[in-house]
Formats: sequence, C-alpha cells, structure tokens
Amino acid sequence: MRQIDLFSAARVKLRVPQSPDPDAVRERLNEVLQQLRSAESMPWEGSKLRSWQHVFHNMANWLPAEERDRLRQEFSREIERLQQQA
Repeated sequence: MRQIDLFSAARVKLRVPQSPDPDAVRERLNEVLQQLRSAESMPWEGSKLRSWQHVFHNMANWLPAEERDRLRQEFSREIERLQQQA
C-alpha cells in the first residue's frame, strides 16, 4: 500500500458540498449595508468596489427572493448615494 492511499478516504470526506447558512449571509450583508449607510464618502475604490458589488449580489442569492431583492436594492441605493457625493 502506498502512503498516499492511506489519505485518499479522508480527501473524499472533505469534498462534501455545503450551503451557506442564510443567517450568516444575512448578518454579513447587513454589516456591509450598515458600513455604507454610515459612510459619508465611498469606503472602497476601484477593484475593491467592483468586488463588493459582485460579492454582495452573489451572496444575496442564498436568501429568499424577496429579501434578496430588497437587500440588493438597498445596496445599489447606497452605492449611488455615495458615488453622487464624490
């Protein structure tokens, strides 16, 4: 028996697909929204802003449709508000 064969079963067990916890997703998205609401100027620039726009949109997919859409709208409104102040 090769040494690598001893660990192959362990690797298979680690590949269990997991869905994100909606409560954890909700909490993180609300933290980001709170950061934007309390900001007087855009807290991110360039690639970080684009990244958050992408990440927020995708993380919201793990929530019920109505909540997902509401949070996305709030995020977009805050981004627009902060961009207009620049």
